[in-house]
Amino acid sequence: MQSDEIGQLFLTTAVNRSRLLNNNVKAANREYDKLHRLKKELRSLPDRGGAILKRVAQHPDLDVQISALAMLLAVDEIYAIDALRVIAASERGLPSFTAAMTIQEWNDGNIRDYLR
Repeated sequence: MQSDEIGQLFLTTAVNRSRLLNNNVKAANREYDKLHRLKKELRSLPDRGGAILKRVAQHPDLDVQISALAMLLAVDEIYAIDALRVIAASERGLPSFTAAMTIQEWNDGNIRDYLR
């Protein structure tokens, strides 16, 4: 798969997951599993998918941003942590909580192997 295709599929899947989060958590979790599989494709790229993930992290939907930033932690930790901190501080409900927990779990080492 070409990098443009991987990027578009990642974005589409992240948007689908975001739409499902409030209505159907099981389906949203299946979309997250797809993102995790796409992460493996991203890691095969020369920059380990960093450029694609940074583009997706600019999406206006905070849940889409968080999906990209979580996958970006293992590639560009400083960029991802800084962006997640902005979301965490935004007081935007569940996305803020999710961003804060993602940082905490990363720092505690609980999701490092999963996101590499």
